[in-house]
Amino acid sequence: MRHGKKFNHLGRKTAHRKAMLANMACSLIEHKRITTTLAKAKALRGFVEPLVNRSKEDSTHNRRICFRYMRDKNAISELFTAVGPKVATREGGYTRIVRIGNRLGDNAEMCIIELVDFNEIYGNETKSKRKRSRRSRRGGADAPAAAVETATAEAPAAEEAPAAEEAPAAEEAPAAEEAPAARKHLLLRKRLLLRKHLLLRKRLLLRKRLLLRKRLLLRKRLLLRKRLLLRKRLLLRKRLLLRKHLLLRKHLLLRKHLLLTMLHLPKEKKRSLPNKAEYSTSLKKEAQKASFFR
Repeated sequence: MRHGKKFNHLGRKTAHRKAMLANMACSLIEHKRITTTLAKAKALRGFVEPLVNRSKEDSTHNRRICFRYMRDKNAISELFTAVGPKVATREGGYTRIVRIGNRLGDNAEMCIIELVDFNEIYGNETKSKRKRSRRSRRGGADAPAAAVETATAEAPAAEEAPAAEEAPAAEEAPAAEEAPAARKHLLLRKRLLLRKHLLLRKRLLLRKRLLLRKRLLLRKRLLLRKRLLLRKRLLLRKRLLLRKHLLLRKHLLLRKHLLLTMLHLPKEKKRSLPNKAEYSTSLKKEAQKASFFR
């Protein structure tokens, strides 16, 4: 069980998360609208709205507190010069989150987070209030007077009713025309995001193919090197074996020659034959003179 998880850590350490939220807040204040995942947008809303609230009062203290979190001078100047005055009449709820579907690949829920007062489509909507006339209940002698008063009050109310109905109808007409424009804008954004995603996928596939080709070429080179080394070893072994074989032959021939000489010599000369030590030294000298040691 994960204890002490009161907010979304977004799969990052504290320093990384703070830096990411600061960058996102700066880009939101600069562009007034950004596209991100729903979890990040919800975390950003809690991070940026207190800073926007401080921008209503342009003072050195507030600027320093905002700079402590956002760490960007240009974003802070934009916040206190452009955003602050426009948000001055609003009491909270400075951002809006609009969901735009799921992302291809990891199926993450995507959304657009924007500053409410900088949206021209939704910002022009105004609510119209209709006036209502009240009837007071009076008994006895005041009844006819009340009937006269209500009749006189209903007459101007009846005249004002069509005028009040025409005003909201006239205001609703541009809002109804702007709603499909907003939908088209969202659809275009979705298409652009899909295109970008497909291009990124193609690039990743091409990179993977290139890496696989490089790996295969390296493997082939390593195999060729191994084969060459094995061939060299085998050739060296053959040469050593041939040399050993020649040395043994030479040694046997010398032995035979000495034995034959010992058999054919008379007794006096046999006594004057060299000892074993002298015989071995003579063999070594003859072997050194031989051509196979060159």
